[in-house]
Amino acid sequence: MCPLAARRRDGRQYWSSNICGTLEEPHGFGLRTDEQIAADVRSMLTLDLEVPDTRITVSVLDGVVTLGGDVDYYFQRDAAEDDAASIAGVRDVIDTIAVLEQPSALDIADQIAAAFARNGELFDDNVSVTTNGHSVSLNGTVRYWSEYDAAEDVAWRAPGVTNVTNNVVVTY
Repeated sequence: MCPLAARRRDGRQYWSSNICGTLEEPHGFGLRTDEQIAADVRSMLTLDLEVPDTRITVSVLDGVVTLGGDVDYYFQRDAAEDDAASIAGVRDVIDTIAVLEQPSALDIADQIAAAFARNGELFDDNVSVTTNGHSVSLNGTVRYWSEYDAAEDVAWRAPGVTNVTNNVVVTY
């Protein structure tokens, strides 16, 4: 057991130089090792049904988690990043997961426009969708920041989308 770092003597406070733990021994300070963090991130990815955990690699250096591999949809990449960030001891997450292009028989722009029509926040807004291959560009205006975020989320959820550029302007 570690002695107290600060003690009181005659009503005065002084600092002891006998503090337990070193930088080489992070567990001495109650910190988690990189191996513990990596194991917990892998467990969290396995438990998350949205994430194809067998296709994602995890490495940790000084509490910074790096995720690699590939997924079919952006929401899977986003979920993996959220899972890693939720683990105790994680200082930062570097997400290098690639979203694979998927061939789609339907036009991506039509799919997103139909999703806007179904969305209660976006159905009457002036947002146009243009595509270039698997990249989507959103243009137009919305009234609230929640609609701005919703437009981007809807675009990312369309099958085959690998990039979204949100040029929507929020007008007050």
